[in-house]
Amino acid sequence: MGNNYSGKEINKVRNSIIDLALIVGSIVGVFAYLLSFLDYSSTSNKTGFITDLLVLISFVVVIYYRNRINVSIKALIILIGLFMLIVIDFTKYGIYSENLVLLVVVPFFSFIVYSVRRTLLIYGLIVVIIGVLGYMFAEGYMEMEAKTTQRHLNNSLWIIQLIIITIVSLVIIIITRQYNISFFKLINRLEDNNAALSASEKSYREIFNSSSDPIFIHNERGEIVDVNDAMLSVYGYEKDEVFSLTIGDLSSNEDIYTAKEAMSHVLEAKEKGRLVFDWHAKRKDGQLFWVEVSLKQTIILGKRRVLAIVRDIDEKKRNEIQLNRYRNRLEDLVRERTRELELTNKELKSSYQSLFKQKEELKLALEKLTETQNQLISSEKMASLGILAAGVAHEINNPLNFIQGGALGLQNYFDEHYKTIPEDVQPLMDAINEGVNRSADIVTSLNQFSRQNGSKKEECNIHAIIDNCLNILSSKIKNHIKIEKRYHPDECIIMCSEGRLHQAILNILSNAVQAIKSEEGLIAIASTIEDKNLIVSIKDNGEGISEENIKRLTEPFFTTKPSGKGTGLGLSITQNILDDHKGSLRFNSEPNKGTTAIITLPIN
Repeated sequence: MGNNYSGKEINKVRNSIIDLALIVGSIVGVFAYLLSFLDYSSTSNKTGFITDLLVLISFVVVIYYRNRINVSIKALIILIGLFMLIVIDFTKYGIYSENLVLLVVVPFFSFIVYSVRRTLLIYGLIVVIIGVLGYMFAEGYMEMEAKTTQRHLNNSLWIIQLIIITIVSLVIIIITRQYNISFFKLINRLEDNNAALSASEKSYREIFNSSSDPIFIHNERGEIVDVNDAMLSVYGYEKDEVFSLTIGDLSSNEDIYTAKEAMSHVLEAKEKGRLVFDWHAKRKDGQLFWVEVSLKQTIILGKRRVLAIVRDIDEKKRNEIQLNRYRNRLEDLVRERTRELELTNKELKSSYQSLFKQKEELKLALEKLTETQNQLISSEKMASLGILAAGVAHEINNPLNFIQGGALGLQNYFDEHYKTIPEDVQPLMDAINEGVNRSADIVTSLNQFSRQNGSKKEECNIHAIIDNCLNILSSKIKNHIKIEKRYHPDECIIMCSEGRLHQAILNILSNAVQAIKSEEGLIAIASTIEDKNLIVSIKDNGEGISEENIKRLTEPFFTTKPSGKGTGLGLSITQNILDDHKGSLRFNSEPNKGTTAIITLPIN
C-alpha cells in the first residue's frame, strides 16, 4: 500500500514538473520568438520561423489540455519539440546554433517519464543526428546560412542565446527544486510509515505469539517463513531450527500424510483462499499426533503468504478412529447377521411356498368337495323331489281318471237320452274337461321333472322343456305375469339330460318370477340359433341386480333373498348343469329395470 502511495506521489511530481516546464518554457519562448523577428528580413530561409511557431503552438495546446493528457504523452511532445528546435537550427548555423544548449534538458525530460535505457537511446539518437550533420558541414556537403562573424555581431541573437540559456537554467532549477520537495515529503512519509509499521508489527507479534494454537507462515513455495511461540512449545523445536525444516519433517509420512500431499493442500488453499483438513503431524522427538490444519492465503507486509493455524485434536481423533473401528466391526456383524437372516428368510420363504402350495391344493380340494357335496345335495333333493313328484303324479292320476271317467259317462248319458247337452250343463262339462286337461299337463310336467336319467344323449326339445317348466309355475304366474314367447320357427333339438336341463331352466324361471313384485309383470322368452349354438334368453322386468352382486350370482350359498327365503344353491346348480352340457350362463341386469339370463347350448 505504501509503495502504491509513493508511486502516485512520484507520478504527481513528474506531472507538475512537466506542466511547469511547459508553462515557463512557452512564456520565455514567446519572447525569444518575437525577438527573432528582428532578423526576419535579412534571413532568406524562413523554415526556422515556421518550425518555432509550430512548436510554440503545440506547447500552448498541451498546456491548455494538460489535465486531460497523460504525462508520458506530454513528455513525448516536449522531446519532439526540442528535437525539431535543435535539428532545424543546427542545419542553418551548425555548431554556432544557439539551440544546441537545449540538448542539456533532453535527458531531464526523458528521464522523468522513461527508463534510463530509453533515455540514453533518445539522447544518443539526437547526438548521432547532430554528429552526422556536423560531418556534412565539415566535409562541405552542407553550408551554413550565414557567416559566423556576421552572426556574432547581431545583438538580437545574443539576447535569444541568453533567453534559451535562461530557459534551460530555469527548467533545471524547477526540476531540482520539485524533486527536493517531493523527496523530503517522501522521506517524512516513509519515516511515519516505518513508525506505524513498527508499531503494527509489534502488535502483530504480540497477537501472533498470544495464540495457544501453533501458527505457521509459509511462502508460496511452502517454505516456513515464521512461527509463533505455541508452535515451538507444541512441536519441541528451537526458533533457529524451524527455518531449516520442511513440511515433510513435521508430517508422519504415513499413508497419505506426506510432504507431497501437504504441498497439494497448500496449492489448493492458494486457489480457494481457505482450506481446513485433518493431518497426522510429528514432533521433534518423533511422537505422532493428530491436528486440524486451517490454511488461508493472505498478504503479510505486502507479500503473499499462506497462514497455517494448527489445532491439537489428537484425543478427539483417536476417539473418532476407535469409534470408526467399532462402527466398522458393528457393520460387519450386522452384515453377517443379515446374511444369516437372509438364509433363514430364504428357507422360511421356501417353506411358506410349500405351505402355500399345500394350502392351494387343500383349497381346491375343499372347493371340489363342496361342489361335489352341493351336487350330491342337489341330486338327493332332486331324487327326493322326483320320487315325491312321481308319487304325487300317480296319486293325482287316479282321481283324474275317476273324474275323466265320470265326465265321459255324463257325456254318454246326455248323448243317449238327450241327444244334446243342455245349454246350462255344457259350461260345467267344459270346465270339468279343462280342469282334467290342465291337471294332466301338470302331471306330465312333474313326470318330466322327476326323470333322473343321467345320460346326456337324449334328444330333447328345448321348447317343450320350457313349456313344462311354465306349467309347473303356472300357479305363481297366473293373473299378474304375462309370458311372451318368441321361439325359433324350427324345432330346437339338443342332446342333453332332459331331467337336469328341466331343473336348470326351472331355477332360472323361478328366480325371474320371484324378482317381479308388480301386478303387471312380464317374462319374455326367446330362442335363436347362431353358429351351431342354441341361445335362449329369459328376460324379466323385475327388481334387477346390482353390478357388485351380478358377478356372484352363481357362487354357492350366495343369495340376495331375505334370510330363510333361499339357500343360494339354485343358480350354482344351474351353472354346474350347463357347464356339464358344455354350455354357458350369463346375466345382464340393471336395478329396477329387470334381468336377462342368457343360456348357450351346443345343438349337437
